[in-house]
Amino acid sequence: MDDTMSSYSFSHQFYQRWTCAPEPIRAAITQELKDITTLLQNDTPFESFVFNTHDLDTHIDELYENHEAEQAIAKAITDKKAEEQATAEKQQREEQQKVKAAEDARLKKVLD
Repeated sequence: MDDTMSSYSFSHQFYQRWTCAPEPIRAAITQELKDITTLLQNDTPFESFVFNTHDLDTHIDELYENHEAEQAIAKAITDKKAEEQATAEKQQREEQQKVKAAEDARLKKVLD
């Protein structure tokens, strides 16, 4: 009998979701697959084998929560910077308008 491996190709959705997943989540899944591969080796004692992550689902949920919190913090920082920049630009425009108004008033006074 030939030792042939069956062919398997991932769907486009898998590739897109995998590449969009945060790095810690991909690392956790990769580690779980390494653990499974190790467990399937003939020389691995089943009775004493321990997975690196006790509960993968819970661990991934926690990683997603952490990622979402980090994203929210980053968005808040970006929004605050944009707001500060808009405020600074508004103040600069107001200062320019005041200077222009003062120049116009001085010019009008000179012409009168």
